[in-house]
Amino acid sequence: MNSSELPVNETVLITNNKFIQVTMIRNSNDDIQTLYRDPSNFDIVLDIRTKVSDNDSYVESFDKAFWTITVNDKAVTEQDLEDLTRNPGINIKVDPTNRTLTFTTPRPQM
Repeated sequence: MNSSELPVNETVLITNNKFIQVTMIRNSNDDIQTLYRDPSNFDIVLDIRTKVSDNDSYVESFDKAFWTITVNDKAVTEQDLEDLTRNPGINIKVDPTNRTLTFTTPRPQM
């Protein structure tokens, strides 16, 4: 099922294995929430929001103790972590098996 086809107020289980549990929730016509949970305790370790109308996504929250995080292939600082949430144009690669989040930010135009 395509995420835009998910009915409002419905939840679908995407992945459930020993590394991660992922659910997708359609909160409204234009808001989809993707929750990644630690399967050992079901704590939310990553919350991504997507605006259906333009497919724009942002990170609502993440557990920095659960993930190893890099930004533009470099280790992150506390300021980098603060800048990652609700910042448009950021791409994220999620690797639950290795517990890594790889963020790529837009490069300044030269």
